[in-house]
Amino acid sequence: MVSPAFHILEINLVSARDLEPVSQSMQTYAVAWLHAERKLLSRVDQDGDTNPTWNEKFLFRVEEEFLHSGTSAITIHIYATSWMQDIIVGTVRVLLSDLLPPSSCHEGKSRMRLVALKVYRPSGRKRGTLNLGVTLLDRSLRSMCITSELSASADGSCWDLREVKIQKQSN
Repeated sequence: MVSPAFHILEINLVSARDLEPVSQSMQTYAVAWLHAERKLLSRVDQDGDTNPTWNEKFLFRVEEEFLHSGTSAITIHIYATSWMQDIIVGTVRVLLSDLLPPSSCHEGKSRMRLVALKVYRPSGRKRGTLNLGVTLLDRSLRSMCITSELSASADGSCWDLREVKIQKQSN
């Protein structure tokens, strides 16, 4: 059986600006996903307050069919840490077709595209901007030693949300 062709989608979560101040001193992190069952977590920005900087790199394995679907999107939630329950600061959801030029999907690679996206509060009101970079990496990376669990950040500081929840429950 031939395995379907896949690509590596690189999302660079750079920073956010002018977020809603949901607490007195915000320490924020982001959760990103293409599929709800596989969410990735950034590190917590300790001192950025309403202007956090993460500089996190997320790598997602995406199949050819997913890239060509008109409904494929990336979702990013931004949270502020809190004692009882983390507070959602805002959400960004954008179609991949709006992030990647059509030619990159056919060529298998693209240049890094930097974009500024509006952050939406749970109320639906716009408040803040998320800065990120996106690129589709060369298909030749398939020959590199990349595991089926491809999604960790480049420096290893990104965690799978499922693992974090399991750890919290066991503590």
